Parts: sequence; C-alpha cells; structure tokens
Amino acid sequence: MTKPLTLALDTTMARLQVGLYTQAGESLGCINQTDARQRHHSAVLLPRLAEMMAQHAVAPDQVGRVLVNVGPGSFTGIRTGLTMVRIWAQVVPEVVCIPFNTFELLAAAPPYRGLNVTVLLNAYRQQHMVARLCVAKTGQVVWHQAPLIEPNAGLDWARWAGDVCLVEDSLVGVLPTWADMPGVKVVTVDEAAVFTPAVMMALYQAGHGQVVPWAQLLPNYVQQPHITQPVAKTRAGKS
Repeated sequence: MTKPLTLALDTTMARLQVGLYTQAGESLGCINQTDARQRHHSAVLLPRLAEMMAQHAVAPDQVGRVLVNVGPGSFTGIRTGLTMVRIWAQVVPEVVCIPFNTFELLAAAPPYRGLNVTVLLNAYRQQHMVARLCVAKTGQVVWHQAPLIEPNAGLDWARWAGDVCLVEDSLVGVLPTWADMPGVKVVTVDEAAVFTPAVMMALYQAGHGQVVPWAQLLPNYVQQPHITQPVAKTRAGKS
C-alpha cells in the first residue's frame, strides 16, 4: 500500500508545531500552539493531531514517514515527540523515521539559508549551547562548532562568526549585551517565527536527513549535530 503522506513534528521548545504534508510537499494541515512552560505538549499533541487528521480524512496508515526534531530543547518536550514517533511506528511498522535537530532547523529557515548563522540555545545551569553553521540553498548543512559555553561567550563567538545570530528568548535577560552586536543581525527565536515542520519537509525534499529505525531514535539533549550514543549524562557539559 502506498503511504504518500509525511508527518513532521517539533515538541522541543515553547511552541508545539506539527505539519502534515503530501508527497509533493503541499501542506494538508498544521498545529502551531504556544506553551511557554513546555509542560502541556504531551496533553494536547495527540488530541490535536487526531483532530487535524480527521478534518482531512487521513488514517495513520496513510503516513509513510515521520520527521521529528530530537533536540536540543526542553527535556520533557523532546521526550514527548520521540514517544509519539515510537507509538506511531508500532501502529504503522512500515513508517520511515527521519530525525533533525534544533540547530539546523532554525538556521535552515528560508531567510537564513546561505548565510553564516550562529544559534544560541539555553542549556540552563549557567551554560549556553552554541552552533555556528551554514545551510546552503541545496539543503546542505555545514557545521563549524557546537560547544557548551559560559554566558556571554556565545555572543563573542557570534560577533566574528557570521551574519545572523538566533537567540533563544529565555537568554535575552541572561545576556544583557545581546543586542549590542554591530554588523550582526540578532533575532530571537520567537521573532524568527520559524515553523520547523515546514523546514523539515523542505530539507527532506532536498535530500537531507537520514532514516533511522524508530527503536534507535535518540534524544539530542545537548549540542551534537549527529548523535551516535545516549547523551543524557552530558547535559551539564560533563561526559
């Protein structure tokens, strides 16, 4: 049976984002809902998803692939998304799972493709996760570095590293000098308003992303662009 539809979901940050797409990349429906504390994604994801699919008369076995953001982001949010994918894969064993990460999805948004982008995310415990990367118009992601660093050091990195700096909103108060960066366009994640499911779909159509068996999907709790082993113990920058 042909399974032409693609489900893309991101539960890693404050905004719950889900998209349902045809094989050609046309959007059938979307969920874009804010939860500032990221505590209610698990409660609303399934009913909202069921409602969206019912509106378009879509059955679970019509979904041939699931694209998912595995982090970094909220611990609870990351687990919510991965749990949904694992449940889906058990209901529809033939489904293909393709993970993406927060860094590449933010930097791959249409306004920033082809630019040198620095992404600053909040790792808490007085640390930030920073990645400098370039997403070419072909969908290729070029990584330069993705360290855990101390407050404000990420801004120094961004000052000389690139054209655009995307800063997670919770860092604005922690980094008082975040806007004082001549020559660099600074945008908060909320201001950027990136709908990551659409970015995932665009990257997938451009040939980016690697199929991973659902049982081998791992959360990206820290900064690695490619996860090869569980990294829960490295949250505070310790291996």
